[in-house]
Amino acid sequence: MSKPVLCLGLTPALQRVLCFEGFSRGEVNRVKTVRSAAAGKAINTAKVLSRLGIPSILCGFNGGSVGDKLHEFLAGVDVEDRMTRTVAETRICTTLIAGGEVTELVEEASAVTSEEIRALEQTVLEALPETTALVIAGTLPCWLPVHFYARFVATARSLSIPVFIDSHRSPLQETLSARPYFVKMNRRELALTECSAEDIIRRGAENVLITDGPYPAELHTADGVRVLKPPVLSSVVNPIGSGDSVTAGVVRSILIGKTLEEACIVGLACGAANALSLLPGEFTSEQLASLLEGKTI
Repeated sequence: MSKPVLCLGLTPALQRVLCFEGFSRGEVNRVKTVRSAAAGKAINTAKVLSRLGIPSILCGFNGGSVGDKLHEFLAGVDVEDRMTRTVAETRICTTLIAGGEVTELVEEASAVTSEEIRALEQTVLEALPETTALVIAGTLPCWLPVHFYARFVATARSLSIPVFIDSHRSPLQETLSARPYFVKMNRRELALTECSAEDIIRRGAENVLITDGPYPAELHTADGVRVLKPPVLSSVVNPIGSGDSVTAGVVRSILIGKTLEEACIVGLACGAANALSLLPGEFTSEQLASLLEGKTI
């Protein structure tokens, strides 16, 4: 078995997806279908890596009875759970799907103790030498310092381990001097970071991918910008987790020797395939193959 990818995400969630035939604000609405899964950006990325045949180690904070459910879900998707147990309960996020509209209700993660933070740091630093890549995914909670990710990026780079970051604002900017290999964000996140992709490269990132949902993405490198079109879908079920699927597709493709442009094309196809399923990261290999062949599904 190849070395695993370490996926670090500090705020996992139990994702509940509720489907309605119709939804009226201020009224009683009856749910037609309910599905649940382990989620959060790092978990979604790890799930897709597993689906693509790449083993992963998952690090983050996880606690309470909700955390127990997450652990059970992860056991069924071949992801090694090394999350740090916390006193605080893991959050629950809810997706409402009605009439073709998707609404996401995001519960903020509860703060953890200083001892739990130190335990997580030790777990990550001990796991890094075992891995072939580091993926950092997610917004940094407000109760952690903005430089929290930077130490892990620097350590990974000292071990010649490529770093893929899906984050933005100051927590991302604090990592750039350590030269992460790949930065991914969507166009809204880029605006919130208040700088350009070219600025991010000038400050240290080797490559930057800016996604924009179903619209063309931009791959920025030291050699310039390439515009990449994602596959066309005839309909969308649930786009939540599509960005994480893009990251997983890029990581897997780079690890098996594809060029960066080829990797981003595969990543965008993974993101599109993800939007065809109710739960994040549960697309089929057949769906992915069809999208890579240029078919509209």
